[in-house]
Amino acid sequence: MQRLIQAICSSIRETRAILGAFLRRDMLDATSYKVAFAYQLATLGSSVLTVYFLSRMVGEAQIRSLAAWGGAYFPFALIGVAVADYLNTSLTGFSRGIRLAQTVGTLEAMLATPASPSLIVIGSATYRFTWSAVRVAVYLLAGMVLGATFPSTNVGSVLLTIVLSVASFASLGLLAASLVLLLKTVEPISKLIAGLSWLLGGVLYPVESLPPVAQLIAWCLPVTHSLDALRSALLLGAAPIVIASDLLWLLGFASIISPLALWSFRTAVRHLRHEGTVSHY
Repeated sequence: MQRLIQAICSSIRETRAILGAFLRRDMLDATSYKVAFAYQLATLGSSVLTVYFLSRMVGEAQIRSLAAWGGAYFPFALIGVAVADYLNTSLTGFSRGIRLAQTVGTLEAMLATPASPSLIVIGSATYRFTWSAVRVAVYLLAGMVLGATFPSTNVGSVLLTIVLSVASFASLGLLAASLVLLLKTVEPISKLIAGLSWLLGGVLYPVESLPPVAQLIAWCLPVTHSLDALRSALLLGAAPIVIASDLLWLLGFASIISPLALWSFRTAVRHLRHEGTVSHY
């Protein structure tokens, strides 16, 4: 038992060291391009202000589909934009990291290390996920400065929703990374899902305002359930039992897609190694 515990602790330390190395590498790379990094910071403010001015245009109009969320448009849309940002990172973070490693010629060297392919692809997106989490926090804090309020937040529900949402979104991103390995170019899945999520997922307007057919498609998207659960937790103080249907949907989605995504990525790596085309791009 003691040896097993020591082995687990050693594995955790190695994993943390590898992910930390990826994080430091990508952070140094991002901050070395100061103009581009400053532009990213500026876009945070512009996104929040866009939603703020849009909410001022909506004003105090009584919108029936917003009544279920307290009636205020600004916090409703602010949560939507923040979640959509994290969704976009989840969909593209893995594939961008792998594609960059392909083009600069480091993918073959990384796959030759003792680190597992799954750990390598997760490490390649660690910085992007961390930076996206910072952006989400900035969205919400800046929104609060501009008047958005979350008076009845249920912290437990928020944390559960975030964990299940990240697992669901990331599984789709890992599938996209598998296609990038095989196609050696930008894949269409992430763009399709991102487009449908922005259009039908309830990012800027309630799903209830869509036609019935569009609502059916929206129900199949993980972002819809993530937003419903998160808005209920932040704006209405809903307990986990109240948003159980959305949480169970996200859990079921992640439980099915995550193993499939890991299997597809490992299969893609084995195929490239067998063909001897890991370094091709």
